[in-house]
Amino acid sequence: MKSTVYIAFLVFYCFFSQNLNAQTKSDTLLAELSKSSCECIEKIKTDEKDKKEIITEIVSCIDQNAQALQMGEKMIAVAKDVKEGKIKEKEINININPNKNSPEYQKYYTKLEKHLIENCPELRRKIATSDKTNKKSVSENPKAIEAYNEGLTQMSSKNFKKAIENFKKALKIDQNFAFAWDNIGVCHRQMNEYDEAIKAYKNSLKIDPKGKMPMQNMAVAYELKKDYKQAINTYQNMAKLDKDNPESYFGLGRIYLIGFNDSEKGLDNICKAYVLYNQQQSPYKDDAQKLINSIFQQMKQDKKEKVFNDILKKNKIDVQKE
Repeated sequence: MKSTVYIAFLVFYCFFSQNLNAQTKSDTLLAELSKSSCECIEKIKTDEKDKKEIITEIVSCIDQNAQALQMGEKMIAVAKDVKEGKIKEKEINININPNKNSPEYQKYYTKLEKHLIENCPELRRKIATSDKTNKKSVSENPKAIEAYNEGLTQMSSKNFKKAIENFKKALKIDQNFAFAWDNIGVCHRQMNEYDEAIKAYKNSLKIDPKGKMPMQNMAVAYELKKDYKQAINTYQNMAKLDKDNPESYFGLGRIYLIGFNDSEKGLDNICKAYVLYNQQQSPYKDDAQKLINSIFQQMKQDKKEKVFNDILKKNKIDVQKE
């Protein structure tokens, strides 16, 4: 923590002496600490780690700067009060709350987290990383890996047909290379070939029936195809496979909303996702909260405020806070 405090003082000193207003100084501090957190997140290794482990490391990157943000913003506020004559320099007293469970600490943590979600693409990429690989996810055959890596190169350049050729080449060498099927599915989906994408995801699931990435991608393909019934079935299967996976409930909630205009089932599932995101300290909890707020506006318009409140209470969410 000492190094974090030092960074905060250094950042603060660099722009505090400049002729800037308090809001500009606060924005500058937030941007600098967000950059520091993002650089920390970029260094996180995802190999052989499940999503929970990755999120724990992301939280650590944000934590190390959240207290610095709290201290810096309080210093800016005090300096503003001194400049405006509201307090005298000898009356300065800055209290820092280091308790990570306190509402005050969480206010600064959340502010930094939201800035990162909007300005650090690596954050979402790391969270989107699939769960820990198993023996059939990748190949041990060097030639299969070579073809697969070439497929990834072509895919990153949006040469999807060429990428598929290389992934299929890898599968000819190693027919149990599940990730090759996963990426064939991704390529077909990018080309709006949803039926072919779904076939690829199903082939991956034949190799690894518990593969979360192909199952989730298949649900998305069904949604894009507007086959909402199959999308629901797929997300429900995901939930059975892992009841603690918030993506299953978030997906279910969205499909009930956009596919069936069912605000009650939609809200119930989004609430389940929100609770799990919150427990796992995932930055995606903000997305769920925004959607809950959006559903509230619609249900309020439909005179269903009591139903809304009952669903939140059932999911043990404080209605007054939402």
